[in-house]
Amino acid sequence: MWGVVSLVCGALLGAAAASVTGAEVAAPDGGGSAAPYFNDSYPQWSHGGRWMAFTSDRFGDPEIVALDAASRSVIRLTESPGRDAHPSFSHDDRRIAFQTPRGNGTDTNVWVMAADGTDARQLTTLAGFAGVPTFSPDDRKIAFQWRVAPAARWRICVMQADGSNMQVLTDGSANCQVPVWSPDGNRLLFFSDRGGPNRLFTMADDGGALRELQTMAPSGANDMVGAWSPDGRRIAFLSDRDRNGDGVSETDIYVMTTDGRALRCLTEGALGAELVKQSVAWAPDGSSVYFSGHSASPKPAEELWSGIYSVAATGGDPMRIDTSSGAAGGAWRGHDLKADARGRPANERSADREALLAAHAAVLRAHREDDLAAWLAIEADTLTLGNRGEIRRIAKQDGAAGREAYLEQTEFAVYQDRVPPAVTVSADGTLGWVVAQVEAQGVRRTDDGVTPLHDVWVWVELYQRRPEGWRMVGNVSNVRAVE
Repeated sequence: MWGVVSLVCGALLGAAAASVTGAEVAAPDGGGSAAPYFNDSYPQWSHGGRWMAFTSDRFGDPEIVALDAASRSVIRLTESPGRDAHPSFSHDDRRIAFQTPRGNGTDTNVWVMAADGTDARQLTTLAGFAGVPTFSPDDRKIAFQWRVAPAARWRICVMQADGSNMQVLTDGSANCQVPVWSPDGNRLLFFSDRGGPNRLFTMADDGGALRELQTMAPSGANDMVGAWSPDGRRIAFLSDRDRNGDGVSETDIYVMTTDGRALRCLTEGALGAELVKQSVAWAPDGSSVYFSGHSASPKPAEELWSGIYSVAATGGDPMRIDTSSGAAGGAWRGHDLKADARGRPANERSADREALLAAHAAVLRAHREDDLAAWLAIEADTLTLGNRGEIRRIAKQDGAAGREAYLEQTEFAVYQDRVPPAVTVSADGTLGWVVAQVEAQGVRRTDDGVTPLHDVWVWVELYQRRPEGWRMVGNVSNVRAVE
C-alpha cells in the first residue's frame, strides 16, 4: 500500500433555487427536520466510491452535481441552459458521459466531460433525444437510447467513446430503453415493450443474441430500469408487479440473480411504499442500491421534491441521503430505521460502509496527488503493518518522513481500484475492513535515474471507530509487478 513500506427519461418536478457559494452548494439543512426545496435525481457512483454524481435543480435549472463522499460537499459540474442529466462515470473515473440540449438548444444529445466538469465535448449530433449514456467496462464504447421524435420509439445505440462509428442496435419496432453494460462487457441489459408490457432483455453489443430475462413477472406487470451488480451476479430493477393500490406508489425495487432466481423485493416496507421510485444504481461494493424518488403524497407536483435514497441489497426501509450539507464529516441523515437482527440500525450500517469507502478513496487520491497530509489524516497515531513477511508496529509520525520521500520520488499516472473494494463492518460497528486490489502505474525517480513502475497491490485495511471518526489502525499488503 505504501510502496516500499437508469431510468425513464421524463421532465423533472418543479424547482426552487438554493443559494450558491463558490463551487459548493449551500442548501437548507434542518438536521433532518426539513426537506430541501430542490430536486435531486438519477444518482450514479464513481467506480472508486469517492463521488456520487446526480442531476439537481438547486440552481433553478437542472444541472449535474457531485457529492464528495469524504467531505460531504456538493460540487457543481455543469452550468448550461437546459436539462443536463443522467451522468455516468467511465470505469477509470476520469470522465462523465451525460445528456444535454446545449448543442442547439433543441435536440438532446450525448456529451462527455472530465470528472471535474471541464472539457465538455459533444459526441452525438442526432435530431430528437439521445441520452441515458453508459460506458462499457473497458471505457472504449458508450451505449445510449435515442428517438428521433416524441412519437417515435426508443432505440438502443452504441458508439465508440469518442463518438465515432455509431450503430443503431434495435429496429424501432418496439421501445427499448436504458441500456446498461454487464460487468464483463459481453451483454447490454435494457427494458422493452416488444412483447406488450415492459420486460427486461439482454443482447450482445452488436444487437444479436437477444434474450428475455425470466423475472417471474405476472401478466400485465412491467419490469423496468435494470442494473447489474458490480460482481455481475445480480440484477436490480423496478417493477410494478406488487401494486399497493394507492394509484401513485406502484413501483418497487427488486433484486434477483441473473438466472431469475432468488427474487427479492427490497422496498416492501412501510417507508418504501411511501416513495415513487425513479431509478436504480448499485453502490460500488454491491452492498446497497441507490435510487431517486419522491413522496407518494397526492400533493401537486410543484410541492413534491425528489431526493436520493439507498436501501440495503438484502432489503429494508430506504435511507434518505442528505445532499444539502457541505460540512466535512457530516453524517448522511436518514430516517430512524428499525434495527437489524444484530441490533444496529440499517442506516448506520450503510453510513459506515460509505465512510470506509471514502477513507479508502482518500488513500488512492493521496497517492495520485502526492498529498501526504490527506493520507495521514485518516490514520490512527499507531499502525500495525504486515508486509513482505514482517509485522511492524509504528507510530504514524515515525513513518511520515519515509512516505513523504516515497511520494516525492514517485509520479503515478494510474492509482486506482481494479475491482470494487469489499467492505465489512463488525456487528457492533467498532471495526471495519476494506479488501482492495489496486493498480499502480507511473515512474520512480532516484539518483540512478527514472524507472517505470506497473504494480498490482492487494491489501486489507483495518479501521477502528474513534470519537473523531473512522481511523486506519492496520494494513496487510502484498504486491506483484505487471510485466
